[in-house]
Amino acid sequence: MDKELKTTPEHRERVRTYEQQHDRFTIIATKGTRDRIQALGLDCTPAMFAKFATEFMLNYCERRKHDAVN
Repeated sequence: MDKELKTTPEHRERVRTYEQQHDRFTIIATKGTRDRIQALGLDCTPAMFAKFATEFMLNYCERRKHDAVN
């Protein structure tokens, strides 16, 4: 029994290429997080907020590590 695929081989290849070039995170936040983001007046989705917060913290930690070495 061959299962019929719903996507073209080209599409599957593009998805594979994309996934090889990006890291994927699945984040489950506590209930009310979306409301807290909106209450702060931030015009972004929870996913955008998570990407921003991750980048911010990585930059912060890298600066601290660099400053501690020097």
